[in-house]
Amino acid sequence: MNHGTKLKQILSKRLERLTMSGLTVKSLARTVRLPEDAVSKVLADHSSAPLGQVAKIAGAVGLTLDGKRLYTTGKVVKKVAVRKAKYLVGLVQGTMGLEAQAVGPTAKREMVKAAYKQLMSDRQKIWG
Repeated sequence: MNHGTKLKQILSKRLERLTMSGLTVKSLARTVRLPEDAVSKVLADHSSAPLGQVAKIAGAVGLTLDGKRLYTTGKVVKKVAVRKAKYLVGLVQGTMGLEAQAVGPTAKREMVKAAYKQLMSDRQKIWG
């Protein structure tokens, strides 16, 4: 089995697990900041895709280019949920003018924790 075939098999298995957690090609494309059709092409046959695109996608799903795991599938989901929770709290904080109201770091952490719990309770929301 050559290196490219091994990576494709590992990447396919990882994406299959993440798909069960609500990952879509559209959300993966947003995460790696690539066009949806480029992500689809890499997933279909990464052997002819630019290495940078393959690396972005592999990294986003917790893999190295040689197919080694950087993170478990669960850890990938948690990392995305934390990142999104922080983003959402930042949006709310800016919208509500909470910065001007001096919301402290402890209150902000609690808001992030609450957003994270809500995202993890409905994993479809993590990727949307």
